[in-house]
Amino acid sequence: MPLFNRHAAARYATRYALASNPAYPEFPNDCTSFVSQSLLEGGWTMTEGSVWNRTDDNVWWWGKSSFTRASYTWGGAHNFSRYVTLSGRGRSCPREDLDYGDVVQIARNNHVFHTMIVTSLTASAAGNGPHMSYHTTHTLNKFLGTIEASYPSSSGYSFLYWKILDVF
Repeated sequence: MPLFNRHAAARYATRYALASNPAYPEFPNDCTSFVSQSLLEGGWTMTEGSVWNRTDDNVWWWGKSSFTRASYTWGGAHNFSRYVTLSGRGRSCPREDLDYGDVVQIARNNHVFHTMIVTSLTASAAGNGPHMSYHTTHTLNKFLGTIEASYPSSSGYSFLYWKILDVF
């Protein structure tokens, strides 16, 4: 059984939060690809697929093909959320259970559009609790409470908190 090293995933995300790793393809909206890279570095193994099944929610991979670079679950936030559920590699959890290497996603009207990874639990001037790193706008250790305040539920936003399982 593969093991997930949440600290290795968080270290990777911290290292590449502000600058992309040139070893991976960069997508215009690459928040989920960045989190996928972090999870791979933390020990997730790819669920192999090909260009022919890249849209399936039960594969998770990236490659260097000239035709396609990754499965939809690797780079698409909504697809990734379905993959986590289907694969059993993570489960929904309460916000207070978040730890290093866990994943938070933002949805609007039940469509997931953004993915982030927990990279710090240290208190900051912004607040106590999880701090997130993410791409699309390269961000390192932003307090989750600040992010949540920017996306009010009254406007149709919701948050998904994923506990990445240590053994999968």
